[in-house]
Amino acid sequence: MSDSQSRKERERQRRTEEILEAAEKVFTEKGFHRTTVEDVAVQAEYSVGTLYNFFPSKELLYQSMIEHRFQRLSDQMNALLAEAADPMDFLRRYIQGKIDLCYQHELFVKLYTQERMGDRFADSQLWKDKIEDLYVQFRRLLADNFRRGAAEGRFRRDITPEDMVSALEGLTDGFMYDWLADPNAFEYADKFEVMFELLVHGVGKPS
Repeated sequence: MSDSQSRKERERQRRTEEILEAAEKVFTEKGFHRTTVEDVAVQAEYSVGTLYNFFPSKELLYQSMIEHRFQRLSDQMNALLAEAADPMDFLRRYIQGKIDLCYQHELFVKLYTQERMGDRFADSQLWKDKIEDLYVQFRRLLADNFRRGAAEGRFRRDITPEDMVSALEGLTDGFMYDWLADPNAFEYADKFEVMFELLVHGVGKPS
């Protein structure tokens, strides 16, 4: 590969990222149906023709943005969890990592939450084609950690790892949804210990 080709590829990657960042902002603010390609072009400071050279349709732009951002979040979380010392450390890292990523990628988290709870994933192939495999793989990773922790005597054995994953996601997502709905009510970051204690020890009064 020539140096000229390499420069061209880097330039195309840079422009692609700028367009995806603009799309993330506009889709979050206006939603899929009210967003136009022209809106994204203006935000990215590119011509409409240039944008179409990268993404031939609004649907493809939207799908690419969702897939790219979800993959980035997944990669960041996997890197964080790979350093866990044991199943309990893994759990703490997951909860803290989810909080940190929500702050780092707040726009996308808002958009993904809106879309995941709406009908965009249900009435198209976006979820099945782009996201479902990553989501399933990640739930398996969480379940494997609970399974390993149960084998080591750190977690209960009378609850399936899959149910533990659902409890973990329900707890962390619940606080996240409340925070996204009203960021002034509380800081999501301040709820780390609450979420960890509730998951590990429950709501029963300590004996």
